[in-house]
Amino acid sequence: MKNIRRSLLKWLGYSAFSFFTFLLFLYITFPREAVLHRLDAEIAKASGGKVTLKTQKLELAGISGIRLKEANVFIAADDGGTPTRLTVDSLEVKVHIFKTLKRLISKANGIILGPVGGLDLKMVQGDGSLIVTISEEEKSADIFANMENLRLERLLPALVSLPFPVRAITSGKLEGQIKKQWYTNGKARLDLSLKNVSLGEGTVKTPLGPFELPLIDLGTVATTLLLENGSLKVDKWQQSGKDLVNSDISGKVILQKKMESSSMDIGISIKPSSEFLEKNSKFGAMIAMAGLKKDTDDSYSFTINGRFSSPKVKSGKRRQAKSTEKKDK
Repeated sequence: MKNIRRSLLKWLGYSAFSFFTFLLFLYITFPREAVLHRLDAEIAKASGGKVTLKTQKLELAGISGIRLKEANVFIAADDGGTPTRLTVDSLEVKVHIFKTLKRLISKANGIILGPVGGLDLKMVQGDGSLIVTISEEEKSADIFANMENLRLERLLPALVSLPFPVRAITSGKLEGQIKKQWYTNGKARLDLSLKNVSLGEGTVKTPLGPFELPLIDLGTVATTLLLENGSLKVDKWQQSGKDLVNSDISGKVILQKKMESSSMDIGISIKPSSEFLEKNSKFGAMIAMAGLKKDTDDSYSFTINGRFSSPKVKSGKRRQAKSTEKKDK
C-alpha cells in the first residue's frame, strides 16, 4: 500500500513539475511581436481596414489570455478625415478555454465570437474600468458588463460620431442575452449613472441651418434602457443640472439590421435656467425659430418620429400609448 501511495505521489509530482516547466517555457518563448502583428492584421481584416490597433506592450495573462498596455485603437473617418482614436491604459482579454476546446472539437460557431466559447475582457482607462464577460451557447450569448468611473468623452467617439463634445463620468452595468438577429431577439437591461455631464461647444446642423451649441451643464443623469423584442425603450430618465435645470426623455426605438432603417418615437422635454437663456440669447432664439412652445412649468417639449434616415421633429408632448385590457363578459 505504501509503495502504491509513493508511486502515485511521485507521478503527481513529475506531472506538476512538467506542467510548470511547460508554462515557464511558454512564457519565455511567447512570440509577442508575431502575435501583435497577427492581431492587428485580423482586426483590420474584420473591420474592412477601418480599425487599426497600435500598442506599446503585450503580455501573457494566465494561460488563455493576453494583456495590452498603452493601446491605441484608430477608427477611420467615413469622410476620409482625421481618424478617431480610443486610448486605453490596459486591455486584457481571456478566453474561456474549456468551452472553446469543446466548441472546436464539435466544430460549432457562436453568434458573436465564432469558435470561441466565451471570453472575459477588462479595460482600464485612468481611474475608470470596464469589465465584460461573454458566455456563448449554440444559439445565444449571455453578456454582462460593469463600468466604473469611465470618462465618456474618451469612449464615445469610438462608438458614434457626434457634432459636439459630450463629457461625463459614467458608471453602470449591462445584463442581457443576445440571440441571432439580436435586433429582434435580444433582451438586455442597461443601468447608467452619469455625473459632471456637459454638452458642447459645437456646430449642429438643423433644418433651419447651422446652430452654434453653447456649453451646457447637465449635472447628473440616471437612466435605464430596456431592450426586448426588437424595441429599445427608455424606462427611466432623471436629470438635474445648472444650465438645464431638468429634462425628461421617454419613448422607444424599433431596431432594424441597418440602423438608418430603424424607427423612433421619442419625446423630449427640457427646462433651461433663466440665467442660461440670458447668457446665451442665440439658444433662446433657436427655440423660438423651431416653434417650440413653453409649457406651464417653463419647459419646452418636442417629439422625434420616423426613421433614423429621415426623422421628423414636432413641437408638443409625446402621446403615451394607452394600455387596453380585455374584460370578461
